[in-house]
Amino acid sequence: MIFILLCVYCSVLETTSAEKHTLQYLYTLRSALENEPEFEITTVFDGLIISHCKSSSFRDQSRYDWISQTFTDAEWKNRDLFCESEYYFHKTLKKKIEGVYNTTNGIIQRERSCTEDDSVVLMSDSWGVNGENFLTLDPKTLKWSSDSPLATPVQSDWNQMKFMTPSLKDFKMNQCKPSLMKLKMKKEEYLKGNLRPKIYIFGKPSHDGDTVSLRCYVSHKYLSGVRVRLTLDGVVVDNVNISSPAPNMDGSVQIRLETKTNIKEPDFYHCVVDADNLHTFTAWGKRFHFKQSFLL
Repeated sequence: MIFILLCVYCSVLETTSAEKHTLQYLYTLRSALENEPEFEITTVFDGLIISHCKSSSFRDQSRYDWISQTFTDAEWKNRDLFCESEYYFHKTLKKKIEGVYNTTNGIIQRERSCTEDDSVVLMSDSWGVNGENFLTLDPKTLKWSSDSPLATPVQSDWNQMKFMTPSLKDFKMNQCKPSLMKLKMKKEEYLKGNLRPKIYIFGKPSHDGDTVSLRCYVSHKYLSGVRVRLTLDGVVVDNVNISSPAPNMDGSVQIRLETKTNIKEPDFYHCVVDADNLHTFTAWGKRFHFKQSFLL
C-alpha cells in the first residue's frame, strides 16, 4: 500500500535562519438585529491563535502565558485600544460595502498580515463578503484591486481616500511589524529546553482521486497531558478519529488522528500538539511548497 508523505511545513516553536514568521489579523463583521454590528479580531502567529477580541468588550486576550508575557501591560492596553478603533473604522467601511450589495445582512471578513522573510517584512491584505473574494491590496502600490464586479466602485472609492494609504502604512510599521518582532524573540526564548515530538502527515488518495484520507502521527516519549488535534484554517475539526496511545519499538508512544478531505479544495490543515510549555504543528494544504516521498 502506497502513501504519499506530505511532510510539508513542520513548524515547532523554534527558529532557524531560513524560517519565515507570519502574524495575521483576521477580522469578522456580522450584521446584528441591533444597529451595532458584531465585530471581532483573531490574531494568529505562525499558525497559533494567540489572542482574540470582540466588540462586546474591546479586550484583546490570550490564553497562553508565554503570549501574555510577550507584551507589557501598557502594550496590552494599546492592543485593546487598537481593537476598539478598528471597530469604528471598519464599521464605516462596512456601510460602503453594504451599499453596493444593497443589503445590511451578511458577513464581511478581512485578512491582513505581515511576514518576515530574510529580514524583509512583507504585508498582505484582502477582503471577502459572504464567503466570496472582494478586494485585494497591492503591497507595493498600496492600492486596492477588485476581485468581484460588485467591488469595482468600492475599489475606486477606497483608492481615492486620502487617509487609506497612511492607515495601511501605520498598521504595518506601528502595529503588525513590532508585534511580529516581539513574538519572534519570545518564541526563541520560550523554546529553549523544550523537546519537540515527531509529527508526520500522510495523505492516502481515494480511488477516484476526489478525496484524501489525512492521517497524522504524533510520537514522543512523554504524551501524558499532551493535547493533539486537527485544525482547518485555525478551527478545530470535529469529524476526526483519534486513536488511543500505542507503544513504539523505541520506547516512545504514538497517537494517530484521521479525517477525510476534498483534495480539490485549498484546505489549510494543521496537526497541532500542545503541552503546558510547548506548541508545535505540521501543516498540510495546497498553499504549501511541500516535499513528496513515497512509502511502501
